[in-house]
Amino acid sequence: MLKKFPWLMGSVLLLIGSGLNAEAGFTKADDGRIQGYIKAVEKDSTDSESHYLLGSAYGAKGDYDKAVEHLRKAVQHYPRHLKALNELGLAYLKMGNKGMAVEYAEKALKLDPFLQEAKNTLKQAGSASSEPSAGKAPVAQPAQMDTKTMAPVSSDGGDSNFQKGLYHANRGAYEQAVKYFKWSINKNPKFAEAHHNLAMAYNSLGNYSEGAKHASEAVTLNPNLLDAFWTIAIAYENLGDYQEVLSAMIILGRAHPQDEHVQSLLGQAYYNAGFRVGAIKPLKTAIKLNADNLSAHVVLARIYLELSMYKDAIAPLKEALRLSPDTFEYHYNLGVCYGEKGFNDGALVHFQKATELNPDSAEAFYNLGAMYQNIKQKDQAIQHYQKALDLNPNLSVAKDQLDYLQSQ
Repeated sequence: MLKKFPWLMGSVLLLIGSGLNAEAGFTKADDGRIQGYIKAVEKDSTDSESHYLLGSAYGAKGDYDKAVEHLRKAVQHYPRHLKALNELGLAYLKMGNKGMAVEYAEKALKLDPFLQEAKNTLKQAGSASSEPSAGKAPVAQPAQMDTKTMAPVSSDGGDSNFQKGLYHANRGAYEQAVKYFKWSINKNPKFAEAHHNLAMAYNSLGNYSEGAKHASEAVTLNPNLLDAFWTIAIAYENLGDYQEVLSAMIILGRAHPQDEHVQSLLGQAYYNAGFRVGAIKPLKTAIKLNADNLSAHVVLARIYLELSMYKDAIAPLKEALRLSPDTFEYHYNLGVCYGEKGFNDGALVHFQKATELNPDSAEAFYNLGAMYQNIKQKDQAIQHYQKALDLNPNLSVAKDQLDYLQSQ
């Protein structure tokens, strides 16, 4: 019997590339993953997600020329890729190109006016745009609004409080922004954009209850204010209310049926809300729209594993390995699937690779020993059971199998 190994991908709501929360800077990536991303962009040079992952990985290694190359391609193929815009600005800043850093940080802020990482890039680049002068329109207006105007127009013809709220929010002075957005709402309680921006300010302060409240009021007043549904999802995600996250994502999923990122997020929202079967359809839709959507493959495989649908989990795990060939978790879990279905040779290959990628995994050595035992290679089984026990003396299942074999 195989010892099941816990899935190691962490919170699946934190998507690769386009999750609900933007992440700051570059993340660490090893050469094996970079090679996997290179293969992905070679297979489909128009895939924004693969270019983003590759660019971010190069940035983590300090190779900013290559980071810029692939992050620019990510933005070219998906102009609203918030993380790619944000990291592209950061990459240019690391290269000393402050002008381009400002340009892409400002583009990121147009999608998310309160994105602190982009504001930090502007500040480090010394951009005057990071602190607009009085009477000047803030750098970043809400996505649903006309950014060509000095300030949004309310039903009473104008609202300086709302404009001041945006000014303070863009400076990161969220408490001041809250005050002005509230005054704007007191003046016009039906000003949906004011409620939405107040919600984003509250989210930035960590007051997610108020964030959820005012974003919900915004969409009640204006159901077409789709950006507010993202704000609702972010607030409730942080509150741990995945049912409400799912409700917001269902609306966004209906509005964007051909957006792979939205469909992938919708699938993960179903999963986090406890509806694993319901998650399968949007995840498959995301994969159909982009066969190289690594996140969708991973979550789909996880669902099948949790449902003990090992045969179904094999395909998305193989796709995950195609995109990231040296990832321990994918090899390990594919080994579990093959082992559970009686495909000992396939399981051997992947458990062997898993032990090479993570030589400290007692479970991987135990499962490798189990496969050798299944194919009657007693000495190899004993060797790997002993290795598992060396790594984890409390792994009783390995001790039981080792005692059994040594008694034969």
